[in-house]
Amino acid sequence: MSDYVVDQANANFWSEPCGTNALINLGLGDNPFDNIAEFDDWYFQFYPYLLQLLSEIDLKNSNVLEIGIGMGSVTRLLSKKAKKLTCIDIAPGAIDFVSKTIPLNEKVNFVCKSIFDYKPENNFDVIIAIGSLHHTGDLPRSIEKVESLLEKSGSTLLMVYYAFQPRRIVKHPFRTLKEFCQTLLKGKYKKLHFNEVDVKIRGKADSNQHGNPAPHTDFSSRKLFSQNKDISYKISLNNFHRVPIFSRFLSRNFFLRYFSKYFGCDIYAIGKYRK
Repeated sequence: MSDYVVDQANANFWSEPCGTNALINLGLGDNPFDNIAEFDDWYFQFYPYLLQLLSEIDLKNSNVLEIGIGMGSVTRLLSKKAKKLTCIDIAPGAIDFVSKTIPLNEKVNFVCKSIFDYKPENNFDVIIAIGSLHHTGDLPRSIEKVESLLEKSGSTLLMVYYAFQPRRIVKHPFRTLKEFCQTLLKGKYKKLHFNEVDVKIRGKADSNQHGNPAPHTDFSSRKLFSQNKDISYKISLNNFHRVPIFSRFLSRNFFLRYFSKYFGCDIYAIGKYRK
């Protein structure tokens, strides 16, 4: 798909903010604005590692850019800590929702635009992109764009989907083995990210209220974050998909604690320029 087609599809799809299904399943959908604090509490309990990762970045007195805002749980946290916060999202519906949950002031600015078309006057001290770059249609270019917008003394926190997670391995073992081998090659045969063509896998990762999957989803090798020799990334795997049989006996926190660092489904990358 062309950039325009992907952008239009994303603008439509993500105008139902990411997290809407969770909001409804929690029974908070009828009065979302009144219940947003309860949703945020659930969000950071469901992703307990997020607060730890965010604490590793100096947000105080920082000019922060967040790419892809979803329901705004991270946005609201950043708005309390950053000196200035710019939130960019291609979906007008997401911006409309989140902007109503944050007091309007000069500190927070919302931009409805593709990250590829965004040309700010100044670079940023901190850039946060959790679960958004793998939907842009060009994951490597989106990471390069983030890096181009970062101050030399700045930090990034990026999350993208891990290509060699259990769900993809179980569903397509030979394909994921082939993809893994491609990450070990050199030259034109080397590949470090993969467009997921399986609609069911895309739908398991992200779907709207009607069960439709996200228009485009890339899955990545950890090696994708070793391409820029000027920036060093600290990589970790987090999150873990539900295992129906074992979930009857073991809590999700058990899997997060003991399995996600080896078999996690999300890559978290904290990046800083090398000194």
